[in-house]
Amino acid sequence: MEIEYGAKVVDKNGKAVGMVDKVLLDKWSGEITKFKVNTGKGEADLLISPDDVLKATPREVKLKIAIDEPHPQMGVEYGAEVVDKNGKLLGKVDYIVSDAWTGESSGFKVNLAGSKDDLIISTDDVLEVTPAKVRLGVTLEELKKSA
Repeated sequence: MEIEYGAKVVDKNGKAVGMVDKVLLDKWSGEITKFKVNTGKGEADLLISPDDVLKATPREVKLKIAIDEPHPQMGVEYGAEVVDKNGKLLGKVDYIVSDAWTGESSGFKVNLAGSKDDLIISTDDVLEVTPAKVRLGVTLEELKKSA
């Protein structure tokens, strides 16, 4: 797969997602391991795996997923709100984290609201999931203590 910096990225329905901002390569094989998509929404950039690519040319990438549909394993949309057990908004889902061996969802990365920090949240800390919202069974302080 060959993807150039600045390539247009669209979802499976042809909806514009953004532009390739960075390509991460395996240092031994030179193969693409991930690529970052600038969505033009500030902190809402996405880190995409080649496994999520339907078709790629150097100038355009078409994803297997639709950005506005729930993630198939977790049932959550990219950009969904994440709230703690008290209902306090923590941030938004940036991308789903999958186990490298099984492909199963193991958590997700959250862009923390009002901060430059990000947080990886395990599915073990999730209490309830809808496509637009994730409710955790812990507070931000509890998450930081266990990290």
